[in-house]
Amino acid sequence: MERLLINRLPSNTVHAFISVGQCGGGVLDSIMADRDMRKFAKPLAINSASADFLNLKNIRREEWFGICEKCILPGADREFESKIVGGYGQNRARAERDSLAHFPRLMEFLASYFFGRSDIKGGSVPSAFLTFSLGGGTGSGMGPVVAEALRQLRIPTISLVVLPSKEEGNLASFNANASLRRLSERSDSIILADNQRIAFGGNMVQAFQRYNDYVGRSIAGLYLGVCAESIKPSEFEGNPPVIDISDVITATTAGKRAYACLARTSERTRGILGYFFPIAGWREIDVIKMVYQSFMKLTLEGVRVEDSQKNLVLVRMPHAYITKAAMRAPIDMIRNFMQERSKLKETHMGVALTRRNLATATLLVTFNADQIARLRQVEKQADEYDSRPQPVLQVPELFLMCVSANDSKGRPVRGQVSVGVAKGEQGSWFALPKGRAAVRVYPENGAPREKAVEVSDHLLLQFTILPEAKAQEESMLSVAATANGKPLRGVQILAGGQSAYTDDSGSASLSLAPGIYTMTCVHPKFRVREVAVKVKKGANPVSIEMSQ
Repeated sequence: MERLLINRLPSNTVHAFISVGQCGGGVLDSIMADRDMRKFAKPLAINSASADFLNLKNIRREEWFGICEKCILPGADREFESKIVGGYGQNRARAERDSLAHFPRLMEFLASYFFGRSDIKGGSVPSAFLTFSLGGGTGSGMGPVVAEALRQLRIPTISLVVLPSKEEGNLASFNANASLRRLSERSDSIILADNQRIAFGGNMVQAFQRYNDYVGRSIAGLYLGVCAESIKPSEFEGNPPVIDISDVITATTAGKRAYACLARTSERTRGILGYFFPIAGWREIDVIKMVYQSFMKLTLEGVRVEDSQKNLVLVRMPHAYITKAAMRAPIDMIRNFMQERSKLKETHMGVALTRRNLATATLLVTFNADQIARLRQVEKQADEYDSRPQPVLQVPELFLMCVSANDSKGRPVRGQVSVGVAKGEQGSWFALPKGRAAVRVYPENGAPREKAVEVSDHLLLQFTILPEAKAQEESMLSVAATANGKPLRGVQILAGGQSAYTDDSGSASLSLAPGIYTMTCVHPKFRVREVAVKVKKGANPVSIEMSQ
């Protein structure tokens, strides 16, 4: 009557790009300004104030997600603007508290959004890119919680986070210090951008936008070179090197506390006439000079490339610069140039194509925390605000279960699913702690199905729903639930695909056909009880004592 398949967690093949808060949303919006990013990137903007979403030009409404104290909602919800309001200002602790309260629902949403329904085929999500500000409230509080959700989803995560400038005050530094320490335990790689780089600008609104655009173009260029415009070295003269996401993560990690910063330099490969008259030819490009110029554009104030532990260089050039020997970028010279400027003599070098008349050099330069003077400055300001030790971020370890129902030909069957006390449609995700769970499927057409499952990993449960058998004469199963000898209200009783809750007297009734059933009793404050019951014709009283 039933077939149960248990597989590894299914997923899509896109990279996840996630922002948290207003600053992170600005960076993500700049990244997605390049339309080629949508070939492999799926964006999601998370925020606590619906008004902030209105500033996004390249993130669609269906790519919004709101979190507040009382609820979490996708942007497409009709009540989104009325419920996702206010924001958190610089109250990092409250933003962290609310996101932790919604953590199971957050896990379920991320799984549904990025992995899709249970019939989605493909490999694992290759990576997640997460960006937020460290100095505010929403980003600094929720950002590490989102990183923990991605860690539990087993998605390698690269985080780009923004340090507050000294002028933003001690509270911003306090938030940044706490948030960065939480993130360091949950992200595979951390890249720092630094508002101190623009702290002396005149119009700060314009300065922030320009800075977001610079950081966004740098990240977009890096990912485009790795994911969309990578080359097959054997097809090009000189067998040029390539890099992938694992190289990016390796290049930006060095020891327990290491942080990278970013830089990018570009140069046109054709003059104005070259755009209209190709015969005008290509300009000569000094790539080593471009790399050297990038040293002055690092996103972190007060660091020198010569003090770095390791680095990565990605050069993107038009086809002609790689195939023609006279114009090929001097790869070995660039690699040696950068290796001499890393203490570990480690450089990850990559070459990629671009269809644009533009040559770019994107750098990632990695330092140990004790080499970054700005971090010491942030820590000092944080201590001046509040020197009390910060509590450890306690996040529950959850596993995802996707429950789907198909007919004998593999076609989806409409219906409802319950896992314990949680309910959802067929194909829904459920975030569950380790242990046993009672799963029920209630198809619109067909016999209900039930299964007790041991949860210890991410799972896909697939039920095959067969046509409902001929109805039998049903009997009444009467359950009396107690705790410490007193009637217990709110116990969910599940048996034979039926469900009922005990009332104030601790009683509940189910109408079942005669037979032997596994009866599961679920209450949020007590252990799950499973009892085999034999239902005969007529009344069948059963007593259950719940224990903690």
